[in-house]
Amino acid sequence: LSKEEIKALDADKECIKRLYQEYAIANKVYYYLIKDVNPEVSDDEARTITVEHILIKTYYLDENHQKTEYSAEQKREAFAKAQEVLQKAESGVSFDSLIAAYNEDSQSQYSFRKGEMSPGFEETAFNLGKGEISGIVETEYGYHIIKCITTFNQEETDANKVKIVEKKQEEVFEQRYSKFAEELTKAVNE
Repeated sequence: LSKEEIKALDADKECIKRLYQEYAIANKVYYYLIKDVNPEVSDDEARTITVEHILIKTYYLDENHQKTEYSAEQKREAFAKAQEVLQKAESGVSFDSLIAAYNEDSQSQYSFRKGEMSPGFEETAFNLGKGEISGIVETEYGYHIIKCITTFNQEETDANKVKIVEKKQEEVFEQRYSKFAEELTKAVNE
């Protein structure tokens, strides 16, 4: 810090020393609380896949942007449309051209790991081989036809391992800190 900054902050050597000590103690406490978190994450748990999909919606947004389900007749029409798209995909029509013509989602490609998508969508996607196309998969959004682009992305999987461990550490810390904070509040209130 410059002399002007030191004066403006009213920071002397003792103040800075105390801040560093408190920071070091806080770090030690944090790492002590999370030390039991297992840092090992399997490739399968962190595996990231990439898929393309075509969505035929079974809902619309009303004037208040609230999701409103299609009627039974509208759902039958949407399913018939999904069957038509699937037949075209199975007969060799380019999946990219089918996406351009039929996809009702704002995205056509997703990269994700387990636990990030709708269960039916996710289960189907993780069971596809590279280049394989699914049947019709129903979710709360509508009917999907999924094409697997990659079944394993090592770079993204490694990055996910780090994220999973950090998330586990944060959860453990939050549990222990919340319990401590609750007890602290009780003690202060008494």
